[in-house]
Amino acid sequence: MSTVTVASTRPAVRGPDVPTPAPAASATGARSEPGEVAPGRLAGLDGLRAIAVAAVVLFHLDVSVLPGGFLGVDVFFVISGFLITRLLLREIVQSGGLRLGRFYARRSRRLLPAVLALMLGVMTAGTWVWHDQLSTLRGSVLSSLTYVTNWWLIADHQSYFVASGRPPMLQHLWSLAIEEQYYVLWSALILLLTGLVGRSRRRKGLGLPRVAWVAALLAVASTAAMAVIAIRGDMPYGADTSRVYFGTDTHGMGLLLGSLAGACAVSRSTRRQRAVVTRLVWLSDAIAVGALAVLTWTFVSVDEFQPWLYRGGFLLVDAIALVVVCTIVRPGSGVGRLLELPLPRWIGQRSYAIYLWHWPVVVVTRPGIDVHGPILLLDAARLGLILALAAASYRFVEQPLRHRRPRPQPTAIRLPTRARILTALGVFAAAPCAVILVVAAHSGPTASGRPTAASRVAASHQPLGPTSARSARGRPSRARTAPSGGSSPVRAVSAFGDSVMLGAQSALAAKFSVHRFDAVEGRQAGDVLDDVDSARASGSLAPVVVIHLGNNGIISPDRLARTLSGLRDRHQVVLLTDMVPRDWQDPNNHTLREVSRRFANTTLIDWRAISAGHPDWFYDDGIHLAPVGAAAYAGLIVAALHP
Repeated sequence: MSTVTVASTRPAVRGPDVPTPAPAASATGARSEPGEVAPGRLAGLDGLRAIAVAAVVLFHLDVSVLPGGFLGVDVFFVISGFLITRLLLREIVQSGGLRLGRFYARRSRRLLPAVLALMLGVMTAGTWVWHDQLSTLRGSVLSSLTYVTNWWLIADHQSYFVASGRPPMLQHLWSLAIEEQYYVLWSALILLLTGLVGRSRRRKGLGLPRVAWVAALLAVASTAAMAVIAIRGDMPYGADTSRVYFGTDTHGMGLLLGSLAGACAVSRSTRRQRAVVTRLVWLSDAIAVGALAVLTWTFVSVDEFQPWLYRGGFLLVDAIALVVVCTIVRPGSGVGRLLELPLPRWIGQRSYAIYLWHWPVVVVTRPGIDVHGPILLLDAARLGLILALAAASYRFVEQPLRHRRPRPQPTAIRLPTRARILTALGVFAAAPCAVILVVAAHSGPTASGRPTAASRVAASHQPLGPTSARSARGRPSRARTAPSGGSSPVRAVSAFGDSVMLGAQSALAAKFSVHRFDAVEGRQAGDVLDDVDSARASGSLAPVVVIHLGNNGIISPDRLARTLSGLRDRHQVVLLTDMVPRDWQDPNNHTLREVSRRFANTTLIDWRAISAGHPDWFYDDGIHLAPVGAAAYAGLIVAALHP
């Protein structure tokens, strides 16, 4: 039985994974004009990829106007699900069969070379300069090569949204892992649903509606799984959301919605064959513009700490992205043609490489930590470096391997091709190192003249009083202090916090009597409040309670209010706002202000406002307190205490 090749029915498919080839020249050799679409391509998808990857990159660059830029990954999921399902089902319809081995081989040939080049650069960088990456590099590389990065991150309790310090350089490959796992599982399921295996083989090709229904049901199931886990864990307040965000089972709704649309598109095309439906194109374009506007609004207005997102919100965002996909690929779409203009098409074709290279560049060039200077200039340089590396990857690694053709004289062509590939790999090994050495020369521990975080760890103290054994698997986070106040004796104090308060332990003990000191490194806000409640229940709380929480993650307003309500009988409760250059800083400080004003015995110290402009109070990581900062921290608390 003959089978139509996949390449003849579909252009290259990608989430943030497979770049779309440039439009081929016509038979006469003329190139397509801007906005025109070459035969066999779907209009607008490259432009939509450009929007999605721009949102992701700007989000990781900490551009404040795009708190929801991470949703660009879900746009990629929708595109990938749509294209991969359309590709597989069209092959089944046209040829009556599906060669999975060839399909998997082509996926590997298109995806692996660029990833291998990335890994080569990252491993060289970790070996030469960033030795802190070596502890996670082995696991990162092995999980990336086998496309199980997302499950490795889950098993290793690595957080995506709630983390400080330098994250693993290959952490972003979690999304590629989800896509590859989906390709394997979904293509096998399509064989079953279309009757190509089992006793229903005689009905092969007649199961397209079945594919659509199953995709819809699985999308709902994935959404429900995320919602159930989120509700049980009170995410994002009570637990980190990384489990549901990284999980293939809980974050598959975008791929499945795209597959639903892909199955419907093929089913309709089999009934209408080559009929080009151009009726009501104006209405389709109006819907596309509206959906793009709503999608942009989610990038600008949604953040990762909104509970509704994990209770059906991702499905809603994916549905909006799906509306955009379905309307821009419609024949005659004006919006699709606009998205095919040279700039968005150029970015979209290289979006796989941009996605691959942007993360390592971002994590080794953190402003104020790794590099110093005007933020706009730094971000422009970082973005330029990302685009340069992506363009090189697309030109020298992806394109030569993706467009290989049968060679009648292998010996005449093989050596130059191999030489180009080897040269490209050498460039990717050397280029990051050159950048790394430049960054290291202009930054590092001595750039700011401050002590290192390592010295902070070496100088850490043992707890003065009972210390909670409970600690969330978090990361130490940022905080800053205020001017020193008086040192007059005050009544006994119970203090609860995380590694920031832990760094001021000796300074606090010198200022007043610490009845209970309960500070644990990496502790989440919910754990701090749980320990306060436990101490109150056991009768071990002092009349004055000092609480510093939220440095490692989001604070639940209801949870904070419950704890403060239970402390109404205390003489005074002191809270401190967060000074954390992370996405949860402003939501946390808003929560602290709104909740604390409801309790007469609660004093709020605006740490963020007071501590601004005092970098000498911190170690080189900008998070933990240097001795002068610890003294200021303790003095600030003493000044706020009532006699």
